[in-house]
Amino acid sequence: MAISNSSVSMMSYIFLILFVVATHAQPLVPALIIFGDSVVDVGNNNNLETIVKANFQPYGRDFIKHKSTGRFCNGKLASDYTAENLGFTSYPPPYLSKQATGKHLLIGANFASGSSGYYDSTAKIYNTISLSKQVELYKDYQSKLVTLVGQSNATSIINGSIHFVSAGSSDFVQNYYINPLLYEKYTTDQFTDILLQIYNKFVQELYNLGARKIGVTTLPPLGCVPAVITIFGEDRNDCVEKINKVAVSFNNKLNSTSQKLQSKLSGLNLVVLDIYQPLHDLVMHPTDYGFFEARKACCGTGLVETSILCNAESPGTCKNATEYVFWDGFHPTDAANKLKDARQTPSQVAFSLGGILFQRAWIQGVLVSVPSSSDGDESGRYLLDDGTGVIELSPPRDFDRSQWESGMYVMVVGGYHVRAGDLPLIRVHKTVDLSPFPDRESMWYLEVMEAFKIFYQPLFQE
Repeated sequence: MAISNSSVSMMSYIFLILFVVATHAQPLVPALIIFGDSVVDVGNNNNLETIVKANFQPYGRDFIKHKSTGRFCNGKLASDYTAENLGFTSYPPPYLSKQATGKHLLIGANFASGSSGYYDSTAKIYNTISLSKQVELYKDYQSKLVTLVGQSNATSIINGSIHFVSAGSSDFVQNYYINPLLYEKYTTDQFTDILLQIYNKFVQELYNLGARKIGVTTLPPLGCVPAVITIFGEDRNDCVEKINKVAVSFNNKLNSTSQKLQSKLSGLNLVVLDIYQPLHDLVMHPTDYGFFEARKACCGTGLVETSILCNAESPGTCKNATEYVFWDGFHPTDAANKLKDARQTPSQVAFSLGGILFQRAWIQGVLVSVPSSSDGDESGRYLLDDGTGVIELSPPRDFDRSQWESGMYVMVVGGYHVRAGDLPLIRVHKTVDLSPFPDRESMWYLEVMEAFKIFYQPLFQE
C-alpha cells in the first residue's frame, strides 16, 4: 500500500495500472534511476572482476529470449516490472554496459551492483560498486544527459524522474553477520544506525543533485531467505526470527529517518516502500498466493546456491520456477517479483491522475464469477478481471458468498479482499464463459477512476 513518508507495500523492490498506462503513449515519469544491490542489478557486475555474477544459465532462463543478462533471477526483477508499469517499453540500461549510451540514457540508468550496500566495505569485500561509487557514476550520467539534451532539459528530466534505491540486505547478510570485525565491534542497533547515517547522507546528496522523487525499499524478512535459514537457522526449517527482528528494527528507523528528511528538504517526495510484509506473507502463506515452495529455492538444492553456485550443472534445479517464492538462495523468482501469476498473486501499479502519481498495492478488478463454496478446491475459486486478463483467485478466509456478487469491484491487498461497495462498476456475466465479457476499452473509465480514488493514496505529488 502506498503511504507517503512512511511505508508502501512492494518492491520488491516496487509499480501497472490495469488499463490506464495502456491508454497513455508516454511513460508516467521522464526516467527511472536505480541504485542498490543484487535485487535490482541488471548486469553491472558483468563488467567487474567479481565472483558475484549472474550472466550464465540458469539465470535468465525465463527472461526475454531466455537470455542471462546478469539479473539475479530466472526472469524479470521487480524494477523491470516497475519500468513496464510506469509505461516504459525498455529498461534503464546497466550503466557499465555498452548499452548505456546516447538515446538509451534518456529513460534513465541502472547503477546497482550485486553484493553492495550502504556500507562501503561491503562492496569492497566482493569487488563490486559501492553506493558512494554509484553516486559518482550518477554524476557522470548527468553530464552525459546534459550533452544529449541540454542543461535545461536535463534538469527537467532529473527533477521529474523516480530515483529508486534497494540496499542494506548485503550489509547484514554478506558482511555484518559473517564479519567478526563488525559483529564484535558493533551491536545490530549500532550497525543499523551507521547504515542509516549513510542513507541520510545519500538522500541529501541525491537531493543536491536535483532528485525530487525518491523511493527506498525496506529490508525484506532476511531471516526467511533460504540461505539465511540454512546458515543461521541451527538446523531448523523456520525463519530466523532474531534476524527478522533486526530487519524490522532497521525498517522502523528507516521510516523515522525518512520522515525527518522529508520535513527538512523542501520539495522532496521521499517514499519508503515496504517489501518486508508482502514477502513475509508470501513465505508464511505461499499457497494463498499460488506458490508451492517458500522454504527452499528453485536453483540446485535450494538451500544456499547463489551466483556461481547456481549454475547449469547444479543438480536438482526445479523445472517450474513459478511455484517457488525464491529463485536462488537469496533472490525471489520472477513470479514473486511480479507477484501475479495465472492463479493469484499481487501486482503493483502506478498511474497519473490530476498531476499526482498514485500507486496501488495489489490486484484489483471486477468479479466475473463467484464460487459456490469456500472449501478451497478449484470449484471454490472465483474469477477476477483486472482489465488485462482474467485471474483465478482463492476466496477470502472468512468468505461469505452472500456478501459477494458478480460485477462487484474488488481489491486484493496482501491476501485481504476489499469491496468498493455493492454497486457494480462494470456489467459482467455470472458464468465462467468469458467470451462475452467486454474488453478493457469498453470499461466505464470515469467510474473506475472514481473507485480508484477510494483506495489510492498519493505516491508522488507533482
